Amino acid sequence: MDAEERRSDAPSGPGDGTDSLPPGDHFITAEVTRPLRWRLRVWHFFLWSAATCLLLVATSNEGEPSGNRFEAAGALLCPIYAVGFCLAIEGFVRRVRFGTPFPVEPGDGLAIIVAASAVGYASYQLGLRFVRVDDPYHLRSFVLMQHATVLVTQGSVIGLCLWLALCRLRDARWKRFYHLRAVAGAWSVLQHFGMGVIYQLANGWAFYAFSQMTVAILLLGALSICLLRDRADKIERTWVHWAGAAIWSAMTSLSMALTLWWVLTTE
Repeated sequence: MDAEERRSDAPSGPGDGTDSLPPGDHFITAEVTRPLRWRLRVWHFFLWSAATCLLLVATSNEGEPSGNRFEAAGALLCPIYAVGFCLAIEGFVRRVRFGTPFPVEPGDGLAIIVAASAVGYASYQLGLRFVRVDDPYHLRSFVLMQHATVLVTQGSVIGLCLWLALCRLRDARWKRFYHLRAVAGAWSVLQHFGMGVIYQLANGWAFYAFSQMTVAILLLGALSICLLRDRADKIERTWVHWAGAAIWSAMTSLSMALTLWWVLTTE
């Protein structure tokens, strides 16, 4: 059967799986027009395992100026980062190979945010291997590398959130959520560059933890509202959407818990 026959055999019209996609998106095969289903392949396990191992190796270092006291706790994020990275890879593979739009669902963007966080985290930790705390030059290089990592990672996340909210998504609820996420990213950048002032406060760590946890709780609450409203309106979403929402919630919750633990155990 040639390409023309496959196009003619593909269903069209409401209820055939094409009405949920943005106008102007065309398909080549009937496989693309069917609703996406969760299909776990063997290569998913290989990719997830490889990404987790890579992140664990990257975060295992002894040259971090602040010490490796919380290295084991931070390693808990590696499997979560790996899942987000794999979800983003899955989406882009579908886009390149089958022409499936990505990101198109709100949760797709969340998966990309987790993947961006994974890349930034791994790059930062790998850079620590070349830092010598007894060398002022290396210490200055570490600070510059830290600033660059935050700017690139958060800048990418903010740009993605604004693009999704302004150009890609149509639901007002999800638009507001991504606007809020972009504001949270900008606040994280301001906090990072204001850490010197925060440390000088009497309760600097407490203020840092309170602000981080407040932002995380607001974002998790906004996400919960969007998901519950989608459920109430019986809006069908793809598996990538739900997986992205779940993995982003896990990353945000665990990061909030680690931040609180750091403050409570810091003398």
